[in-house]
Amino acid sequence: MLYAFEENEFGRAWESLLHSLVTHGMKVNPRGNATLELRNVLLRVNNGRSTILLNEARRLNYRFMVAEWLWIWFGRDDVATIKKYNKVIVQFSDDGISFNGAYGKAIMPSWPYAMSALQHDENTRQSVIQIYRQPTRKTKDVACTLSYQFLLREGKLHLTVTMRSSDIWLGLPYDMFNASMLLNIAAGQLNVDIGSVTFSLASSHLYMNNYDKAIEALSQETRTIHSHKLPGAPPQALETALVEAPLSRPHAAELSLESPWDCYELVLSETDHPFECHPLLGHKI
Repeated sequence: MLYAFEENEFGRAWESLLHSLVTHGMKVNPRGNATLELRNVLLRVNNGRSTILLNEARRLNYRFMVAEWLWIWFGRDDVATIKKYNKVIVQFSDDGISFNGAYGKAIMPSWPYAMSALQHDENTRQSVIQIYRQPTRKTKDVACTLSYQFLLREGKLHLTVTMRSSDIWLGLPYDMFNASMLLNIAAGQLNVDIGSVTFSLASSHLYMNNYDKAIEALSQETRTIHSHKLPGAPPQALETALVEAPLSRPHAAELSLESPWDCYELVLSETDHPFECHPLLGHKI
């Protein structure tokens, strides 16, 4: 059976998919882990900036969310930088130094061609970035995402993300933010409007150890944060902030909240903001 979910904002789509998983998911046990799974899922968010999830039962780490996006964008694969924002992520590194499946290492070499293809032919179907690389050895870090494809249609830039595996609880909210921000950057570079983000998920799943929390989340209000519209690629200063955060108080005081880059730099720096959402990320819709 094919499952399709289409909403204007991510929160509603995520909630609908979560409900379908807990009510219709098939029991499977990959690597011995009890899981509920739906196969062949399409999830589309029509507003590509409406992608930051807000649900009190799903306590997302918004500081890590911003850090991971920038870590990917700047083509990094090092453990040292990203573990400052999420200590748990270290367990997926084979050697404690780098990540075998780091997305940025695949995305950044392909980015210039993908953008050039769209500049030369707005109807192209060749603006594709392949993420997945077949492992040549046993590894704890196999990329879940296979590819990104950009399509420019009627003045709007759309993104399709194809995934072999998608954990709705732990992974999808972060994957959506990363994808939407890459779309946001591309639209800024091409000077076009932001369109939709569509996920094609071969396996959408919920691990049973998150089942009770998922039921709790379905009883809570789910909202969405609307991210800033970006003028293009993040400045190099944000990579410096990513590596060196937290900021000194004098430097933090110099940042302007009118700049999206300054807002994201402050998000990286602050470690004690309320879990429900950092006010600098965007606004609720």
